[in-house]
Amino acid sequence: MTRKTVTQRLSGLEAFNAQLTQSIDTLVDSVLQVRDEAKRELAVLERRVRELEVQLHVERVNRDLEIVSRMHPKDRVIVFVASTYFGDNIKYAWLECIRRAEEHGYSVWFLPFDSAQETLVTRLGANCFPHMPAEWTADHVHVALSAAVVVMNDHLMSANPYANALLTGARHVQMWHGVSIKEIGFRNLGPLRGMSPRFARVLRTCGHFTRFIGTTATNEPEWRRWFSFDRYAPIGYPRNDVLHREPGQLDLLNVDQEVYERACAFLAEGRRVYLYAPTFRDANRGKWLLDSGVDHIA
Repeated sequence: MTRKTVTQRLSGLEAFNAQLTQSIDTLVDSVLQVRDEAKRELAVLERRVRELEVQLHVERVNRDLEIVSRMHPKDRVIVFVASTYFGDNIKYAWLECIRRAEEHGYSVWFLPFDSAQETLVTRLGANCFPHMPAEWTADHVHVALSAAVVVMNDHLMSANPYANALLTGARHVQMWHGVSIKEIGFRNLGPLRGMSPRFARVLRTCGHFTRFIGTTATNEPEWRRWFSFDRYAPIGYPRNDVLHREPGQLDLLNVDQEVYERACAFLAEGRRVYLYAPTFRDANRGKWLLDSGVDHIA
């Protein structure tokens, strides 16, 4: 065998070894990648299992708490349930009830949606449930179960997953948050394949209400298409009462002071102030307002 032949064979062997090493490295990398992907998928599954366990726990607890709430003796306690925004009918009805509480012999409690609302209410020295369920004491649970009246202006979708069950036995007063121009409540259904626990819960909180507050008697048939309630009370919205008086310090809670002061200054100069107050949009929150042509309207 010549030296040239040996050299060629050695070169071929080295090339084969290099290819083999590359193949092994590729195989190892693939195995490691599959392992990492499997770990990530397993972590996702484990997290989902934990979420389902928590959800199942809450549902089991709430089934019994609803029964307890119906059995529990009631006291002269009114609970106001906040929505995502601190304002609207809830804010003004709550303030008025606080003002009259001592005169009529009842206590008023506020169920906040978030920590900011809890801070605002507690700073006023008013009764307020903790935002976080883990911070509820036995006394808080007792107050909720003792509530004779619950007041809301939306679906009872509190951030506290136990709130609805704890307040089941109370009489519910629904003020809603505006006269609808679209189908809502029971008339806002979707196909069963798209039914989710949250959507079912929204439907569940379409009643049953002891009183439904409205603005005109002629709207009652429409409201009954959308919600379930015993009696209809066309007494107007608490949020409108402030328009008939000079707003006080409490009326201005959570109000944009800068805009309010600018409006007052314009009025003092004898100029006109226009209020553009569109309803919210689920899609493109915030962006749709910029796209609506506010500058052109101004």
